[in-house]
Amino acid sequence: MQRIPGKEPQGRTALVVDDDPQDRQFASMALTFAGFTVEEVEDGPDALERLAGGGFNLVVLDANLPSITGISVLKELRRTSDIAVVMVSASDDSVLRVVALELGADDVCTKPMAERELVLRSELAIERRRYTRAVAEPAVISQSGLTVDPVSRIATLDSVELDLTLKEFDLLVTFASAPGRVFT
Repeated sequence: MQRIPGKEPQGRTALVVDDDPQDRQFASMALTFAGFTVEEVEDGPDALERLAGGGFNLVVLDANLPSITGISVLKELRRTSDIAVVMVSASDDSVLRVVALELGADDVCTKPMAERELVLRSELAIERRRYTRAVAEPAVISQSGLTVDPVSRIATLDSVELDLTLKEFDLLVTFASAPGRVFT
């Protein structure tokens, strides 16, 4: 389930996870009409298995699944993935909402909800994740023959790879990221 930079799913793809067939169909239809490609599963183990294959940029996840709760699925998912997650629940329990948000859900909705509300919350969750990734993924730094790639942790000077310790590399990234700045 690890996201590979630059390997985003094409289009808008969603996995709807809900044990209630009517709720699952409601969410799937709402997202399909909004232009998403949607797949459905009805329990936590199937969700984790399907998500392991990648290819999704959104999960609509019911909090109250049989065998493995939606909260447990979310915990497991957040260990390896930064996919957008909209948690849904028939309960209006504030503790559940807070726990879901603390564990990394992008939003929490109470069922029933309007189709448009689910679509908007889903679109906003995806957009926030895209923005977070863009900010979080540092760019390659190049200046005066020096190239520093913070993701691959490779630094070169005039196309010759530098042999640096971890601390030296981290310092080089800091200095190269702020040319002209004095550090004390």
